[in-house]
Amino acid sequence: MGSKLELQVNCQKLIVKKSDIEKHYTTIMNEYRDKSSQLTAMQTQDSREKSQVGRLSDEEDSLHSEYLDVETKFKTWKNKNILKDKFWKN
Repeated sequence: MGSKLELQVNCQKLIVKKSDIEKHYTTIMNEYRDKSSQLTAMQTQDSREKSQVGRLSDEEDSLHSEYLDVETKFKTWKNKNILKDKFWKN
């Protein structure tokens, strides 16, 4: 009879331990999902910012090219005396 009672006590302890483990697992999985969601949001933001940097870099290159074209035209016009010296600052 003693071993049957001992078995019941041990089963009860295992049930409590299993319940504690399941609660801990649930907590860990919730934290994991939360962190995973945060990581996804950060990766999305990072992608947006990298894309914006790329677009801004392209725009900067385009504006620089346009600037050089305009500067070349001004120099050409100045050399052909189309522009008066008072408009030219170099």
